[in-house]
Amino acid sequence: MKKYYLFFLCICLGFNAFGQKKDISGVYFSEDGTKIEIQGNELVYTEPEEHQPIWYNDTLAICKIKQLNKYILEVSSLEDFYDIFRTMEVVPSYRDLKTDSIKIVFQFPYSLCDLRISIEANNRFFSNDSADSNCVYIPKGTEKINFSITPKKGGTIHTVYGQSYGVRYLQSLEERIDPDADCITIKLPLLDNHFFEKYLVVREYIYVEGDILHWKDMDFKKR
Repeated sequence: MKKYYLFFLCICLGFNAFGQKKDISGVYFSEDGTKIEIQGNELVYTEPEEHQPIWYNDTLAICKIKQLNKYILEVSSLEDFYDIFRTMEVVPSYRDLKTDSIKIVFQFPYSLCDLRISIEANNRFFSNDSADSNCVYIPKGTEKINFSITPKKGGTIHTVYGQSYGVRYLQSLEERIDPDADCITIKLPLLDNHFFEKYLVVREYIYVEGDILHWKDMDFKKR
């Protein structure tokens, strides 16, 4: 009986030691100057200010932290990727133009480069052209669409190793539209110049070893 008790006690103590959490607040740097700053349950991931090439914002990600135990952190972006659709507006207009197409107009603040816009309607794909870069024409009578938006230029390089952490493209869910409209305006106020450069973190894990964080094949040492 005594042996079983000691065995059970060892298991409990071992589990408690592994599961005990520690204070990880502070500032951590990698060798190339990339910085992680942790305050409470929030993590801010930034690149050096003097970087090449220059991009829109040095802060790549702001994340919430779930400390699973004293060794493992689970991190996810505070900003929900789908917020862009929650703030989206779809506005029909009727001009009695007697045309056989619906003009889909996209409005957004993004202005860094041309965007490739593709719409799927009735199992066919329609894209914007250079003459009317933010507009796509689809057949009259269409009731459902989904669309994708991606920069025509290559993704932003964020590290000296040629890595890009930015969002590659925006893909919508199925959207119902009025088949009798002459024009549909889709407003995306959150599609700004920072959208395709932000790093979307979804349940990634950081290993804590003393004053060092191991993440993305890099070591970040506390200062």
